[in-house]
Amino acid sequence: MTDGEANYIPYHVKVQRPWEEHPYIGRNTLNDRCTIRDRKLGRTYRVPHTWNEFTDLMLRHLKDTFVNTNFIGIRVLESRNLSYFVKTYHDQYTDEYDEIMKDWKKLKSFTITNSGYDAYFGMSATALADNSEFEVDEGATKAKIKSAFIKSLKTKKLNKKVLGEFVSLVA
Repeated sequence: MTDGEANYIPYHVKVQRPWEEHPYIGRNTLNDRCTIRDRKLGRTYRVPHTWNEFTDLMLRHLKDTFVNTNFIGIRVLESRNLSYFVKTYHDQYTDEYDEIMKDWKKLKSFTITNSGYDAYFGMSATALADNSEFEVDEGATKAKIKSAFIKSLKTKKLNKKVLGEFVSLVA
């Protein structure tokens, strides 16, 4: 479980500048000239350029270690953060981007499948906060009961879609 994408891994280096008498401990970060090696698995991984790709690298390593495990990511988003997050994984002018936006408008959720996760679910924070209880008055007519039932199902579309995909990964 994590609170989001990883940041770069810093490391400390001893730096001796020619014009200074004493060395000091500086800080640097892993970059694309670095590789991570797992001696037990016998695999090496090139450190990527961007922060989200670094998370994908860590997930790829976990997948190599735990072969029969599915990794699922869940991101709860406000609408204002949607485009930035989706553009992290899909170019804005692609069919995949358009499909995700269509799912968001209709269901207030989407799934990204080209990340380090087997499925990365994006869900609307406001849709999750909606409380749709099935309540009707005691003497309600059939039409009012039907209307209340349909209304309660509209907000459950998000839960149904995500739960269906989640179950297919777990089963």
